Amino acid sequence: MYANLVEKIKLHDLFLKTIGSAGQKLVLDEIDLTKVNFSNLDLTESTLIECNFSGVKLIKTDFFRAELYSSNFKNTSIQEVTFTKSKADYASFKSARILMSNFSKADLYETDFSCSTISSSKFISSGLQKTNFTGSKLDNIDFELSVIDETIFSDSKLNNLKNIEKAIVISINIGTAEQPIILEKNQAIEWLIQHNNV
Repeated sequence: MYANLVEKIKLHDLFLKTIGSAGQKLVLDEIDLTKVNFSNLDLTESTLIECNFSGVKLIKTDFFRAELYSSNFKNTSIQEVTFTKSKADYASFKSARILMSNFSKADLYETDFSCSTISSSKFISSGLQKTNFTGSKLDNIDFELSVIDETIFSDSKLNNLKNIEKAIVISINIGTAEQPIILEKNQAIEWLIQHNNV
């Protein structure tokens, strides 16, 4: 199985280098990828749905415009990884350690970042509808133009968040998904600013 995955990744690399005229786009569904080294790989426009990356160390992986619906990134170590314009709705990054990574313009509907540590990363213009940051540590994160709607910030620690005033804040949830406490618009922005340790 591992040899087959390596071959598929090589074909995807050829697919990208030839702009689709050769090779084959990487498409995986419900595959355990915990034994694969994805560091420094270009997985642009790949489709990796409900795949298991749990516990994997990702360094400088490129998931630009990748489809990552419902994939499992729990307990991963993520450093300088690009998720720009990726579709990661329902994915789980629970308890992940994320450093210097880019989620700009990503779709993150109901994506789970609970208990994660996220530092020096970008969520510019990303869709954060019902995204879960419960118990997470967010440090030096840029939220400019991100859509914050029922985004869960319960028990999260916020440090040096950037451009909150430039985000599109519709509402936040300071309760839980099961027992929501919703703050809307100005009240939500005020809560974020008050809890942001600069």
